[in-house]
Amino acid sequence: MGKTKQVLLSTNIIFIFLISYGLSITFAAFFLASPHKLITGMQRIISSPSNLITDYVHIAGVGPAFLNSGLLTLSSLFLLRKHKHHFCSLTVSVIMMLSGFSFFGKNIVNSAPIILGCLLYLRIHHSGKQELLVMGLLSTCLSPIVSTIYCAPDHFFLSNKFVALLIGLVIGYAILPIFEFLKIHTKELNLYNMGFSAGFIGILGNVTTRNILAIKIVPHALSFEHHHALLLFLATLFTFPLLVFLSFYKRNPTYSKHLLLDLKKIARFSLYGY
Repeated sequence: MGKTKQVLLSTNIIFIFLISYGLSITFAAFFLASPHKLITGMQRIISSPSNLITDYVHIAGVGPAFLNSGLLTLSSLFLLRKHKHHFCSLTVSVIMMLSGFSFFGKNIVNSAPIILGCLLYLRIHHSGKQELLVMGLLSTCLSPIVSTIYCAPDHFFLSNKFVALLIGLVIGYAILPIFEFLKIHTKELNLYNMGFSAGFIGILGNVTTRNILAIKIVPHALSFEHHHALLLFLATLFTFPLLVFLSFYKRNPTYSKHLLLDLKKIARFSLYGY
């Protein structure tokens, strides 16, 4: 009989790991702060301009920052699952980046218009190309533009909240074709094409907010008050996969090529994290 194909990082296993991670940081928020503090903290996060680098731990506390990250992580996973995304190693890196940026500058409200714009583009132009949706999640790196506009005082006959919603939809709709164009013309030699694409739109966003909407960007302070708790959280996050790697590796030294590749990915996740 031929050898069976052993795969450790299957689609379901990756999804279970990511959903467990999202649930963990969401529930951790309720141990770090009372429900009242979580509600008031989320209100501060949503109502802040969120220009980078806005430390949500500084302006709202560690509990609301964890809750914001958890809610954004879980909603992103639900969106990918609903659109039948094939979870893979790329999904892990995207979700982890999204979760990390949710601690400064990205929240559940300012990301929504951009995601809606991406979904609108996929609905019209790429109904059968839903793998682009995971790139759409990365485009929420421009979410601070939305918050900066809707938190500013109105200068025109249009409400800034409406302008922010409109600009968020335009960003989400436009960034995916820009991403595809640059991906082809850089021949995928650029490691982070979505960041490259977002840079072009970010320059236009900077010009728009400063010169057209006359919005003054106010810098924010960073908080070092909860660095021990955050360090413990990160150490736990990167230690668990390493323990899984050691457990599988010690159990049987002979593995199939696919399983060995998956184990190497797990080890890299921990080592890069450390």
